[in-house]
Amino acid sequence: MSLVSIFKIDNVDSLEEIVNKIDKKKASGGTFYAQKSKYSDAEAFIQYWYMEDVENCVKRGFTENEADEISILLRQNGKEKVSRKIYCFINLITGTLEIYRWKDNRTDELISAFEVLLGSKISPISIKPEALKKLYSNNAVELSQLMFKNIDGLTYDILRGKYLENNQKAMDYVQRFLESLRASVPADIHLLSLNAHFPYKRWPDIF
Repeated sequence: MSLVSIFKIDNVDSLEEIVNKIDKKKASGGTFYAQKSKYSDAEAFIQYWYMEDVENCVKRGFTENEADEISILLRQNGKEKVSRKIYCFINLITGTLEIYRWKDNRTDELISAFEVLLGSKISPISIKPEALKKLYSNNAVELSQLMFKNIDGLTYDILRGKYLENNQKAMDYVQRFLESLRASVPADIHLLSLNAHFPYKRWPDIF
């Protein structure tokens, strides 16, 4: 399942200016490539390319022992770095920046770079728990993670599994602790895939 981090972006320029300010600019060891989206006249499609240490890359998909073995094999074959890319969209109608990546230091670096390049203020979108529940109920093809803040003294309590929307225990947990619900929004593969990108149908319950 894809993950998308969504932010509100203020004082955005015209589409042409956005593309000109971002395209081929370098930041945090990588390079942006921007162009007008082929799906909308009000949207910029941005790719961020960068190199990542091969060990960090494989650790996300394998156990620690497996990752070590694979990393050693790749390094023996001269593969020290791997090329990675992150997809982003800036939509002028909704005033949003979408970064197709989980929230981490790399995402924070991209946000800072966008703010500098565009001269805009970028902030996380705040969604009320009721709206968040409605969002994943109506749009997610599979709910695999639910995050709750400050339950039983924990900073975060996370439920993981397949098709949690069909899991009665998980849904009971949502009802009990709705006000504590937080989440990384699961991208609706049908609506958000790069081969079927429909910008005006993605977040109908927010904007």
